[in-house]
Amino acid sequence: MACIFIRFLDWIEHHPGTAGWVQGIGAIIALAVAIMVPIRIASRTERLARQRFLETIAAIGAEAQECLANAAKELGPDPDQGRTHVRSVAVFNRFRVAAAAVEGIPVHMVPHHNLVRAVIALKQIMSEGMMQYEAAFREIDEHQTLVQSEAYGMAFSDLTTRAHPYLSEIERAAVELSK
Repeated sequence: MACIFIRFLDWIEHHPGTAGWVQGIGAIIALAVAIMVPIRIASRTERLARQRFLETIAAIGAEAQECLANAAKELGPDPDQGRTHVRSVAVFNRFRVAAAAVEGIPVHMVPHHNLVRAVIALKQIMSEGMMQYEAAFREIDEHQTLVQSEAYGMAFSDLTTRAHPYLSEIERAAVELSK
């Protein structure tokens, strides 16, 4: 292989006009590479940023889903257990933080219109969850117990069920971008 290359260079030296053509073609190739490499790097960087963004949204969504499911599980027929759950600072704070994280997702940066709808629906669901918690707090303040604990549990169960397809869509989009 090295021998062929040396013969080719020798042939170019003996034909001065050809050397100019080879230099010109080499310059064009170098220019094309100089243009294409940054474009390709920028494209990969943009794709990776979109993938990480969707993975972040999926992680926030998973946390929201877990908070909803936990509330659905803990709020049930036992009003004392429901009151303990609602009054738990750690539980409420976790739910509040998850709701704030969902609310903080910049919808204008979501890459697909179906995902925009999913994020908006998730925001609405978490807002409804916060309203359920606030209503439960008011009920405990008024009655010193959580009379409708089971109804709150069913409401959170419904919110969990409603959130599931939207979260699945977000997770699916994140996985597709990673391929």
